[in-house]
Amino acid sequence: IQGSAVLRNDAARSISGELVFERLNVSRLGAALGLGQQFSGDTAGSVRFSASADSWAAILSAINADGEFSLRRGNIQGVDLAEAVRRVSNTPVQGGATMFEQLTGKIRLTPMNYQFLGLVMDSGLMQSTGFVSVSKELNVSGKMDLQMQGSVNKTRVPVSISGPLRTPSVQAGRG
Repeated sequence: IQGSAVLRNDAARSISGELVFERLNVSRLGAALGLGQQFSGDTAGSVRFSASADSWAAILSAINADGEFSLRRGNIQGVDLAEAVRRVSNTPVQGGATMFEQLTGKIRLTPMNYQFLGLVMDSGLMQSTGFVSVSKELNVSGKMDLQMQGSVNKTRVPVSISGPLRTPSVQAGRG
């Protein structure tokens, strides 16, 4: 991780800066951010951040950040996108895992949530695009558009993701 930051100790405390990172273990990063260790892989990217608060103790809860990331050779525990597409029913899928070769997107951190926008996941025969938002209470909501490529045809299915981050539900066919 490399970066720079400017700290100001005026009437309101403030911080701003930029970080560039590579080969960062996303399991450890998730644990440090309070998101848990259900994600794995190596991530790289950059993020610009700023915050202003009445005290230094409150500065972290006021952080706003925007950036982009790329995650390679990873998986997401507790979310099985392929099973949701195979099932396409009124019963949501819980548990399982989704492995991928690469996941890219933009990240936006606000005092209220973490947003992962413009997501593009490549999992061999499955590609998906979409967005996911995680609240400070660690509830997830999002939509992905999955495309499964078979030997004869392509199947495209909208998928919704919702519930607690540690045990989300994935349901296909809910555009």
